[in-house]
Amino acid sequence: RVLNRRDIVNEKTRRRVEKAIRDLGYRPNVFARGLMLRRSNILALVLPDLHGEFYSELIRGANYCAHEMGYQLMISSGLKQDEGRELISNVAAHGLVDGMAVMVSEIDSQARQSLLDVTVPLVILDRDIEGVAVRITTPAKTVADCFRYRRHVGLEVALAALREYMRAHRSGIDDLLAAARADRVLTLMRPYIEALA
Repeated sequence: RVLNRRDIVNEKTRRRVEKAIRDLGYRPNVFARGLMLRRSNILALVLPDLHGEFYSELIRGANYCAHEMGYQLMISSGLKQDEGRELISNVAAHGLVDGMAVMVSEIDSQARQSLLDVTVPLVILDRDIEGVAVRITTPAKTVADCFRYRRHVGLEVALAALREYMRAHRSGIDDLLAAARADRVLTLMRPYIEALA
């Protein structure tokens, strides 16, 4: 009670308990505390792959932002045979994380159902999935956000995201310009877009 509800413990008892905590070097079990508070302070990031500059920079930026918000980041890749469905189902069903961002390369009925079963806040990166009510982040919006938050994630992250977008979405420049305009980074992004076009 001293650690969680200081106001209900009398002053003398509270001081004795706090001294014992210091003397013994006691540290609360974060998992037990998470069960009581129904919070883990962990965010999950599930990607189709962990190899390559794009994913490396995405992980680095996500890790930085998670730490800035007081969270730890749990990272995994979807294994080829199940595209991460089992991981997503297990993590979401057991309340191990407070939120999840997922990028899936193949959507089938099992993947869709796994995402529908997620009960924590969910962001799906890179696509819209019918029937899954989440905030959708398009590839163009992700790149524009990298430029918008470049002071946090680094300009090199933003440029890597832009290069990957331009490689994979040659016909999506209008979407990219619209996202840049919405994020108020069009003036900054335009020279890079033109150089890569």
